[in-house]
Amino acid sequence: MIVYNYEMVNNRMKVMKFGGYCLKDAANILKIKNILDSEKNQVLIVVSAIFNMTNLLFKAIQSSLDSEKNIPILIHAIREKHLQILTDSVPSQFHVHKIFLNLDYRIRELETLLYSIAHNKKIDPTLQTTIISYGERLSALLLSGILSFHEIKSIAMDSDNIGLVTDHCYENATALLPEVEINLQKNVLPFFEAGYIPIVTGFFGCTKDGKVTTFGRNGSDYSAAVIANGINAESLELWKNVDGFKSTDPYFLEGTQRIGILSYNEAAELSYFGASIIHPRTVDPLIRKEIKLFIKNINDHNQMTLVQLNGEKSFNIIKGVTYNTNIASIK
Repeated sequence: MIVYNYEMVNNRMKVMKFGGYCLKDAANILKIKNILDSEKNQVLIVVSAIFNMTNLLFKAIQSSLDSEKNIPILIHAIREKHLQILTDSVPSQFHVHKIFLNLDYRIRELETLLYSIAHNKKIDPTLQTTIISYGERLSALLLSGILSFHEIKSIAMDSDNIGLVTDHCYENATALLPEVEINLQKNVLPFFEAGYIPIVTGFFGCTKDGKVTTFGRNGSDYSAAVIANGINAESLELWKNVDGFKSTDPYFLEGTQRIGILSYNEAAELSYFGASIIHPRTVDPLIRKEIKLFIKNINDHNQMTLVQLNGEKSFNIIKGVTYNTNIASIK
C-alpha cells in the first residue's frame, strides 16, 4: 500500500461545497468557474445533487413501485435536466456529446435499479440509498465535465469509491473519521500533486462492506466537513444562496440581521434546534482540528458567516433565535 505524504501537498488546502442551488443552471455554474479562477489555494470540491433532483429521485422510487410504465417518463426528466445545464454551459456539440456519454451511462444504471423495484414490488434501505445517491453521482460528473471544458483540470470521484466509510445507519449515517482520513490520504491527495481539482460526491458514503449510506437531508454539508477533516484542510466553504446564519429565520420574520461570526458551539446549537443553514452535525468533524467554516452566498461573496473556535461578544443580549416544529412531549 502506498501511503501519501501530506507534506508533498501545500498545506493551504480548502474544501468548497456547492449546494443544489449553485448547480441549478449554467449561470450559477459560471459563478463556480469564476470562484475557482480566482482561488490561489488547492481546492477539493464537494457537490450536492442539482436543484430538486433528490426530490425527483424519491418520487421515482415511489412511482416505480406503482408501475414500471412511469419509469421512462422519470428517466427522461432526469436526463433532460442534466443535458439542459450541460448544453447551456458548453458551446460545443462535440464536447457536449463526449461529456454526456459518461452521464448517460450512469442514468442507464439508475434506470436498471428502478426497474428492479418495479419487478420486485419492494425496496430495501440499501437499494433506496443507492438510488438516491445518483443525484450526486450525476452532478459530480456534470460539473467536472463542464469545468474541464473550460480548462479547469478536475476529476469526478464517488465518495463510496474513495473510502468515505460510515456505520450501518443507512439513512442517517455517521462517518468513521480515522478510517476516512487514511482512505483519503491514499485515494484523493495524490490528485492534488497531479494538478487536479477532485470533485467528490456529497450526501453519501458506504459501510466497510460497500453498502451505500446517506447522511440525511442537507447531508452534503456534513460529508464536506468529514472530508475537510480527512485531508487536514485549513478551511471549509459552504456555498449556498443565503448570506449565512441570521438572527432568526428570514422566511418567518422580516428585518433579520446576518451574524458575522459564531463559535462552533453556537453554530451547532442553532442548527440542532432548527436553523436549517447547515446540517446539524457539520461542526463536529471541524472542531477536532479547528478547521474554519465559512458559509457564503454564491450571489454575493461579501455576505458570509465565519464559524470558528471562538465567537464574538454581541452588543445585543440575544445573538440568534431559532425554532423547531412538529415536536411532541410525552409525560
